[in-house]
Amino acid sequence: MTKLLEICCKCGFVHRDDRHKPNHKQRKLHYHWNPENNEKIKNGYTLHATICASCVEPDGMVDWAEYDEQRKVTSFSKYYVKTSYNAALPNKYRGKFDIMYYLQAEYFDIEEE
Repeated sequence: MTKLLEICCKCGFVHRDDRHKPNHKQRKLHYHWNPENNEKIKNGYTLHATICASCVEPDGMVDWAEYDEQRKVTSFSKYYVKTSYNAALPNKYRGKFDIMYYLQAEYFDIEEE
């Protein structure tokens, strides 16, 4: 199993960074998804496709009803973490943020340990 890096592909906010111990998780609403060509792994770290809930909309407003609904449908066995504010990206956004994620994955350098 690889370690995780969860960095918003739009604003760069770090939601989780397993390079540092203890594991620091930031408490900000965010969505996860599986991009069309899968997530990238660099030097043993999965760059988890992540975007802040406030970065999804151009005006920066969180759609609270949508976020709450996505928390309810997030796979409890795989992605749902009670102490994290993560949710599955709504289907209407599937593919929309992939290019941002792939640019981040291409240029974000992770040095070997």
